[in-house]
Amino acid sequence: MQHLQPLLTIICSISAGIFCIILADRVKWPSILLLLLTGTGLGPHGLNLIQPALFKDQLSQYISLLVALILFEGGTSLKFKQLKDISGPLRQLLSTGVLVTLAAAALGAHVLLKMPWTKAILFGSVLVVTGPTVVPPILKRIKIKEKLHNILKWESILIDPIGVIMTIVLSEILLVNSIGPFQGMELLAARVLIGLGLGFLAAEIMYLFLKHPSLLRFESEEISGVFIFAVNLLFYGISEALLSASGIVTVTVAGILFGNKKLAGIDPILRFKKQLTMVALSVIFILLSANIPLSKIYGILPAGSLFLAYLIVLVRPLSVLSSTGKEKSLSLQEKLFLCFFAPRGIVSAVMASLLSILFEQKELIGRGMFLPVAFYIITGTIIFYSVTGNLTARVLNLIEETGKKILIIGVNQTTLMIAKTLRDCGFHTVFIDTNPGLCHEAEQEHFEVYCGNATDKNFLESLELKGLQKMLAATPNHEANVLVCQLMSEYFGKKGVYRIWDKNDSWKNAVSIQQETWGRPLLIGSSPDGKMDVPRMHLVKQNLAGAIPINEQYYKLQTTLPLFAIKGDTLYFPAPHIILPQDCELFSLST
Repeated sequence: MQHLQPLLTIICSISAGIFCIILADRVKWPSILLLLLTGTGLGPHGLNLIQPALFKDQLSQYISLLVALILFEGGTSLKFKQLKDISGPLRQLLSTGVLVTLAAAALGAHVLLKMPWTKAILFGSVLVVTGPTVVPPILKRIKIKEKLHNILKWESILIDPIGVIMTIVLSEILLVNSIGPFQGMELLAARVLIGLGLGFLAAEIMYLFLKHPSLLRFESEEISGVFIFAVNLLFYGISEALLSASGIVTVTVAGILFGNKKLAGIDPILRFKKQLTMVALSVIFILLSANIPLSKIYGILPAGSLFLAYLIVLVRPLSVLSSTGKEKSLSLQEKLFLCFFAPRGIVSAVMASLLSILFEQKELIGRGMFLPVAFYIITGTIIFYSVTGNLTARVLNLIEETGKKILIIGVNQTTLMIAKTLRDCGFHTVFIDTNPGLCHEAEQEHFEVYCGNATDKNFLESLELKGLQKMLAATPNHEANVLVCQLMSEYFGKKGVYRIWDKNDSWKNAVSIQQETWGRPLLIGSSPDGKMDVPRMHLVKQNLAGAIPINEQYYKLQTTLPLFAIKGDTLYFPAPHIILPQDCELFSLST
């Protein structure tokens, strides 16, 4: 089948990679594991359908370009408001923690893996990074507390450009005789400065053209996504032309700044970018893993396993404790979890592959073992932290508890009134709506707002909402309300999702099994007899002396419309056939 190459390599890399991502999403595994197995099986040491050697001269450039797309997409998920509580420990992890990891990992590679110091130092720099392709997917299943989640997410994205630049500078110092330590530090600073400047400029250009349609009118979200894609590639290229390895900083900075812009309709645009990123991820890892000689894996198993244990048990804990040991904003349990969570991902694999190619060019001794050991360590950390992460969080009591946080789908006069009242009672309300104008209205009232389609499962998952207690769907569209309840019931449970009463609802079917999966209906918007006009009503608060069952008879005897009840930290929506507890505060609407 050699006559079909390189077409076969391209087709197999893309299609097999996408199928792996789909399967990983179905079985809830980190996609990198399936990509690793598939790439190895289809590569030259397996079925030989994928032959990365065909692109050997340009492979490093292609891979670096695809990594740039991944880091931009990861950067857009980082919100500055998350930094308030995590800036101290994050800064220490990205400075002291990085240096300690580099030194300890290099020492272990030299002693345990018998690598010469040059390769050991570079191997240590490869293992500094964690990565956005493995950390967020694992955390999504663990659901740890929000503060800890944000620390790990920010670390995984910001540490990638740091690790890449560090590896490039170290390789220049150790493998290029004309560059000394001081010149290497100058190059590091230059890359950071170029990346910061061009990243800021790229973000401003993207924001300017999307904010002002008169400059460049886009007819669809897809075209807007392509525009962002093009700007990223352009500024990555400019940055690389000025100084190699600075482009990775440029796209990361651009992603962070652009993701924090107040721009209506930005979420659908970024979802298109995320789809491109998924393709990039699949292609990268398939091509990289295809280069791994399986026959050499067996030879490194004893030493590789010992180094893996050393990395998990000693290096990461030493890195975390040396950087956050005196940090008072973190509890001992939170520090311990950080000690035992550091999976390596795609950027480690990329840098290991690029260094392996460089070693081949330099004809260094033992160069053939570098890549298999690196991939063994990457795979081992992913498996270990995926398996133990949830158990570690539970033992340390770091699983996020349901908080005083309510999600409301739909911004209108009634939901804003509910949110304001809840805020006065100490609850935090999060809004989602597709209308940019209504979102802006809620933002003016100082609520947390996301502009997007709540019926889109990918959009909901991308928000990474934490600490939610209940969800209320209150849009004018009954079908949309039902669909949102069905999607969110996986997160809240069937008894945690509510929606406004529809004209087709009745007391008879309000508690049926089918109706419960559609969301528990509330008499908000109109009462069953259609006599109540909610926007013209005012709020009434009363203390309940005894428990009250919410039934049809109760509503017939009331002149008010029960809205919600609060007891302690728990919110109760008076859906049909539930019981409001004794001594709770009931908030109702009255004419």
